[in-house]
Amino acid sequence: MKRFSLVTTALIVASVIVAIATFMGKPGETLNLVLIATPGSVGLTEIEGGQVWRLLTPVFVHFGAMHLVFNRLVLWHFGRMIELRRGPWFLAGLTLVLGIGSNLVSYLAYGSNFGGM
Repeated sequence: MKRFSLVTTALIVASVIVAIATFMGKPGETLNLVLIATPGSVGLTEIEGGQVWRLLTPVFVHFGAMHLVFNRLVLWHFGRMIELRRGPWFLAGLTLVLGIGSNLVSYLAYGSNFGGM
């Protein structure tokens, strides 16, 4: 596995940036911008209002250093493998489909305060 894995690297970088920006998932305005919905709100009104990034961004939220590190290690191992065997577009599409799907199911099951890939 010698080729550079662009999508895997981008996903890792995005997760680290969101982890830093949200202080590892600490409640606040920055975290509220990347959750699927504002905590305490009813329905997905922000998404209906055009904030469609919220469908995916919870995958970049991590609640603590260990959560971030272990998720990134698994992504580094399997993401590179998938990307190198199936291509970057496949991994990007897989991330979108699984990320959005799992975020919607998590929202229905737990509400808006969740994260992780």
